Amino acid sequence: MARGTPALVAWLAVVTVVLIVVFAVIVWGAGIIAFGLVGDHLWLAYLLLAIAGGADVISAVFRGTILQDSVTDDLRGRLTGIHFLVVAGGPKLGYLEAGVV
Repeated sequence: MARGTPALVAWLAVVTVVLIVVFAVIVWGAGIIAFGLVGDHLWLAYLLLAIAGGADVISAVFRGTILQDSVTDDLRGRLTGIHFLVVAGGPKLGYLEAGVV
């Protein structure tokens, strides 16, 4: 086995995970946009929301995996807390902004 092979395999694994997250986010965005444009076709709206929800779950799982895998043990709890704060608190700030406007 060549010297750089383990590093190449690790790099490809990271790139693959990042590409999956990017693809899932694109699918989520496309599903939400299409949901907004679907009109009065309720069955299609449900289908698009299901697709967007599935893509969101895939993105969340892989983002959690990236966080758990790339952070050292001594910082994992702190960064997990910050991640949770952003995921749970971000929409609340959006609600506040929408209420003010």
